[in-house]
Amino acid sequence: MINTTLNSMKHANLKFIVVLLILSHSLNVQCQSVSNPLNQTAGEDDWSLPASVVKSSNAGLFDVPGIPDALSGVVTWRMLNPSENVYNWDLFDNAFAQNKPFFLRIWASDTLHCPIWLKTKYPNLPILHYGDVGVPYFDFFQNIVSPANFYAMWHPDFVAEFKKFLLAFKAKNYLANPNLKFMYAPGAWRWNEWEVGPILDEMQTKTPMTPASFLSWFKQHIDDYVDASNGYAYKMVFTGYGRIEKPYFFRNHADWFLPLNDTAQGDNILTSYAVSKGMSVREGAQEYFNTTSYAYSWGSSFTTIQNKNYQTIDENHPLHKDSLRIIGTENEGFCDPAMLAVCSYYHIKMSTIKALQLRVNWLNSRDNLVALDPKLFEYARKTMGKNIKNSPDAWVALRESFDHLLSATPPVPKPNMPAWTDRVSLPFRNWEKWLMQREVTPDGKTVPVYQLISNAEFDINNLKAYEALRTDRANGSNYIYFDVDDNFMKGGVNGVRIKITYLDNFSGKWCLEYDAANNGSATKKSNEIINANSNTWKTVSINIADAGFTNRQNGNMDFRIYNGGSSNITVRFVRLIKDSIAAITTIDDKSNCDDKIKIYLNSGNSILKIDSKVQLEEITVNDIKGRLKLKANKNIDSINLSRFANGVYLIRFKTKNSKIICTKKFIKI
Repeated sequence: MINTTLNSMKHANLKFIVVLLILSHSLNVQCQSVSNPLNQTAGEDDWSLPASVVKSSNAGLFDVPGIPDALSGVVTWRMLNPSENVYNWDLFDNAFAQNKPFFLRIWASDTLHCPIWLKTKYPNLPILHYGDVGVPYFDFFQNIVSPANFYAMWHPDFVAEFKKFLLAFKAKNYLANPNLKFMYAPGAWRWNEWEVGPILDEMQTKTPMTPASFLSWFKQHIDDYVDASNGYAYKMVFTGYGRIEKPYFFRNHADWFLPLNDTAQGDNILTSYAVSKGMSVREGAQEYFNTTSYAYSWGSSFTTIQNKNYQTIDENHPLHKDSLRIIGTENEGFCDPAMLAVCSYYHIKMSTIKALQLRVNWLNSRDNLVALDPKLFEYARKTMGKNIKNSPDAWVALRESFDHLLSATPPVPKPNMPAWTDRVSLPFRNWEKWLMQREVTPDGKTVPVYQLISNAEFDINNLKAYEALRTDRANGSNYIYFDVDDNFMKGGVNGVRIKITYLDNFSGKWCLEYDAANNGSATKKSNEIINANSNTWKTVSINIADAGFTNRQNGNMDFRIYNGGSSNITVRFVRLIKDSIAAITTIDDKSNCDDKIKIYLNSGNSILKIDSKVQLEEITVNDIKGRLKLKANKNIDSINLSRFANGVYLIRFKTKNSKIICTKKFIKI
């Protein structure tokens, strides 16, 4: 029942006491060694943010009992359509009456989820098994074991009846309600998730189809969902892959693989079609974080530099450009004996920051996972949904790994288009979000270290990644170089904090050298960090008041970590935080004043800083309704906003003889 789900939110935790025992053991063993990433502890990292950073409206944790961003609404077609042409919407109406945000999932392919009358009306409706015939699966949303029997959703009788149900749902216009954050547009088979390969044997035996006929049905199925959204297609979340399917599932049906998967780019044809129709997306296997080294259908690809792959995000992809779209993922399987008993801070952290790199704005987790490090999840809540212009930080996880799926079973390339498959056997370097580490000659070559050591099946599938990089002093490389995305920060005078997580394993000093503002030194030194040789992982915060980041260092980089020249330094994570959140939105720019006048809000949103390269004669501030709030007939470099109410304001600048007139917008929160 949807009301019960909204109140309890405890599915998949039937063995909660066992989970706690595993969790306790995991936390105890983490103190054993600093040489294995499995032994990381939450205290080694720093996820703090300026007090002004707040959660975005279209972002959060969903299906987590203690965090009410979006509670769970799970129902079945059988519940909502108990008799032919009879619908019971009480579950939805009661949920809306609670006036709490929730997401919706309608299960509609397992025979246990479909109306009983459907089989009575169509006794010959084909029933298929997912994967190996007769193998049950745990339907953890209903806490039952299903025999894994599924109707052939593409059969004309099923299509006709399900379309009638969608039209009835459309008439209710539930998606227009702001409390319904999004709704899964389910696929088929286990957990209503899209995966075609494992069903092909059964499909061909019981409902013979060609790839063309399947795609024709699938597109109509998606079109029906989009129609039922009543103009809210972005709230319909397609439950498929952002990448190609696992090639070995197609071993008996190679003729199906290429029509459903574009191996030249790694594109999942089904997901791309859903996105093209305005839908949102969600991935259900975030636990295997190294197998999302790209997700082309989500706007994520990779570029190859010096025989290493670097994942890249297309900021203009529809999913990232449209702030209404949902990009969701799930890592709820950790620490649960019924699903994935692997349980450590390392696993939770890596799956979470990988989601952030993929620009996920809704993350499904569990309350016992959040308890591993509440600060990490609060950081995720507040930074999800931010774009390159309004994000408070940029970061890079320094690591090297391989994509297990791609390196183990490379897909068959399309004729004359081998480039994608030629590159997948190379290592993937780093996870980067607007902050990039690059190998720079002659003094900035690094060595991957800090290898994951585990015999657990989960970690083997993640291919024993190296979770840090170190300098290579023996070969003349004493630096690790970093480049800040120019769209995130370039030029001006910037106050930033750079947090570096490193291994304190030598006695000596090291520092950061950065490209300073106002044509200062390209390698200006920060304060020195003095190591204690404690053989522990630490995070240090380096404050910089005059960062310019105009790409003046070797290799067009912006800053570098210098090991001091005496010993190698090992680093696993670097995060750059804006101390001043830029409030730059040009409303009326008649003279290209962006290069001459910049405005910034301090971290407390109490002071508006004005950086002007020209003499200002008049400054006025109006609220969004046009009411004058401040007027200054002189050149000033800051405005005290402590008496301003929260809201949107327009600030207008005028120079002598009116040579420059422009208006900018800022938001006080």
